[in-house]
Amino acid sequence: MPIPRIVLAGSSSACGKTMITAGIIQALRADGYEVQPFKVGPDYIDPSYHWLASGRPCGNLDTFLFREKHVRWLFEHRCEGADLAVVEGVRGLYEGIGAVGVRGSTYHVSEVLNAPVVLIVDARSLTKSVAALVKGYAELEGANIAGVILNRIRSEVHYHKVRRALVKYTDVKVLGYVPRDRRLKVEYRHLGLVPTPERLEEMRERLRTVAEVISEHVDLDALIDVAEAAGPLGPGERPWEVNPTKCRIAVAKDEAFNFYYPENLEALEENGAKLLEFSPVRDEDVPPDADALYIGGGYPELFARQLEDAESTRNSIRELAESGAPIYAECGGFMYLCRELRWNEDRYRWVGVFDVAVEMTDRVQGLSYTVARAVDDTPVTRKGETFKGHEFHYSRLVRPEGLESAYRIIRGQGWRGREGFRPKDLPNVLGTYVHVHAASHPTFATNFTGSTGS
Repeated sequence: MPIPRIVLAGSSSACGKTMITAGIIQALRADGYEVQPFKVGPDYIDPSYHWLASGRPCGNLDTFLFREKHVRWLFEHRCEGADLAVVEGVRGLYEGIGAVGVRGSTYHVSEVLNAPVVLIVDARSLTKSVAALVKGYAELEGANIAGVILNRIRSEVHYHKVRRALVKYTDVKVLGYVPRDRRLKVEYRHLGLVPTPERLEEMRERLRTVAEVISEHVDLDALIDVAEAAGPLGPGERPWEVNPTKCRIAVAKDEAFNFYYPENLEALEENGAKLLEFSPVRDEDVPPDADALYIGGGYPELFARQLEDAESTRNSIRELAESGAPIYAECGGFMYLCRELRWNEDRYRWVGVFDVAVEMTDRVQGLSYTVARAVDDTPVTRKGETFKGHEFHYSRLVRPEGLESAYRIIRGQGWRGREGFRPKDLPNVLGTYVHVHAASHPTFATNFTGSTGS
């Protein structure tokens, strides 16, 4: 029997779908269900809410980064032991790579998974127009919209007006609503919501509140009925290679560095790696028996002073780099390996493996899916490989002309068509703004463990 599943799609960005999704997951978990969460797209932050709500790692599903058979495998693999799956969409239902096609959209993922869609609509100040929105969404591509949840409803009177319009003009079942409530407001910053690791207990309490509101105003039994109506799932295939090399890889993991896809860590372990976590924010050294180092993204700029004061950590990273051990750093991790962070008038001394400064700006410097080709061997790529990823950052390198680059950008921003930066005297170190997933770069884990030479 296929696992029950639903896709919670938004009528737009900022319609409240992330907190409603997390609240539904938390409410179902409180009712005794084992819920497996997913997020459409490459985002790291929204999945942290669903992980916290469900107690299970949240998987990412993306039809630009991954092939359809890989999406299905990732879905089934992550669902082992779950009673049902809840997939949060990205932006509106149909937003994808282009203005006309469906690739990369929430709708495309729902089709690949053969999953019914529940549309979350921001109904603030709307009544009959909600019916027009829902009818249009249902008819544009023939999406299987099996239910609707109304957000930011002012009152019972408002809800019943909207409901009457939906009943008259559409065949979509109204599953309930979420009232306007200040307790449900969440904080945003430049990359999106505030990640849960920064304020764990506060976020736990917020999710409990959201779940209570959801339980009171949304028909969860009807939602489960929708999930159980999902059709059969097509065949899948493991996306990444497995060719184990026994090694130990240190992973920087704390409030500053927490942008890691669970599949990346899992693929490394399947390829022979023992992962050794440490915290730069707490001035912990790289574990002395580490053969390599992996520093993911996050918000290191918010912990700039602590990271500057973590002199022991910085020294241990430089020593590892100078020993020739492979080091791979993405986005925030790459920033941390630079000599200095500049933010407005402030300056912070960081690791210095890359002899360049990095500066924070108030404008997006890169926001795109990426396609890159390796023009040289690195810890995670072999010359000639082409792979996909994404970038989203407000920082930029200051005069990076002196750095070598191992990638050529085919799609995306980069710096003058270059990416995958390396210090001239340390070819074992790779810093990049490109985030990769083990399913978008199938040899990522085999290359990384193999580069240790263990």
